[in-house]
Amino acid sequence: MDIRKILEIDEIYDLQKKLAEIMPHKHLREEYFDRIIANGADIKRDFIRDIYQEEAAQRKPLKQDYTPSSLCDLFFHIANPDKNELFLDECAGTGSLAIAFISNGCQNCVCVEKSSTVFIMLLFNLTIRNISGYAIRQDILTGSVAEIFRLTRGDKYSDIQKTDILPENRFLTAVSNPPYSLGWSGTPDIRTEGWGTPPKSKADYMFVLDIMHRLGNRGSAYVLLPHGVLFRNNTEALIRQQLVCSGYLNAVIGLPDNMFMNTQILVVMLCLSKIKSNDVWIADFSRYAVRQGKVNVLENEKIHEIAEACHKRQYIQKTARRVSLEEIRENEFNLNIPRYIDTFEPEELPDVRELVKSILDTDREIRETEIKIARMMQELTGEDYRNIFGEVMQLWNSADTAGRE
Repeated sequence: MDIRKILEIDEIYDLQKKLAEIMPHKHLREEYFDRIIANGADIKRDFIRDIYQEEAAQRKPLKQDYTPSSLCDLFFHIANPDKNELFLDECAGTGSLAIAFISNGCQNCVCVEKSSTVFIMLLFNLTIRNISGYAIRQDILTGSVAEIFRLTRGDKYSDIQKTDILPENRFLTAVSNPPYSLGWSGTPDIRTEGWGTPPKSKADYMFVLDIMHRLGNRGSAYVLLPHGVLFRNNTEALIRQQLVCSGYLNAVIGLPDNMFMNTQILVVMLCLSKIKSNDVWIADFSRYAVRQGKVNVLENEKIHEIAEACHKRQYIQKTARRVSLEEIRENEFNLNIPRYIDTFEPEELPDVRELVKSILDTDREIRETEIKIARMMQELTGEDYRNIFGEVMQLWNSADTAGRE
């Protein structure tokens, strides 16, 4: 499917402008939706993301790393949401995570995204999939809201209505892949009370605090972040300590590198829950991916294996275990995964007997080759080399006798 041809645009950079023209008009947008579906669009996959991230994503200024499909599927299977409940996708981008949940049977979502360029693509992605919920253009860090759209299920596609009413923050399930280590104002507010304020240079924990603020009493959140959140010091260390001691940090899941289109950064999933835990399940699944083209992916079998292990909090040798709060305290609340999961595989020592046998066999082969050469030389040169041949045979017999001894 060529989305450019269907939408009558020349470059992917024109996509935002085109969608801004058609999305406000129900008849016009549904006409384009019909064309897209008729041309074989796979609505179980974020085809807008696949095109946009390769050609137009702004990695450096906006830290745009769109969530790949296998990670989206992993989010769904680990979160295991109630499909009838409203779920939250923060920093939604084009809606890849929400689409994974929708494709697996969820129909009600709230998606929050700051970028005006990407937001119209998010609205498109939700509407064409006929979901109910909200699309909110909001800066998570400041809390400033620019636009709110209420989506309701229609005959084929969602109906859109602009509103001033925000949904209530009592989510049972919330997911997020926010911009990594983004700078921000560092201004404390109600979300940071009792936790501390993340540093201006890195807003990672501000996204964590925001999503925790939006959870209901029994809610759970799953946030993808760079590994630095596990061990960086100062205010981040204090927030990390409180998450552990409060029992809200349920699991830390290390994932493979090179899973994103535009960066090779290592990421970790923090699993948070208002249902308190007495320990933290820490896992290293960095070796579970396979290479596909330019990136690493998690195959379906591995996704289900990881999700099941997480739900059961399984012990897996050199991969995953439950870690007590006491042990984490002894490590000064540093959650760097290698402190708890030893993935070292010692090199297997060779069998000495087999090694000696191999050396003797090689030595024997060398001597046999020398004899063949000597015989060939005797045949070629006659009498002059017979004495040499005799000497070689004598050396062979002596070496063979020594080897047997």
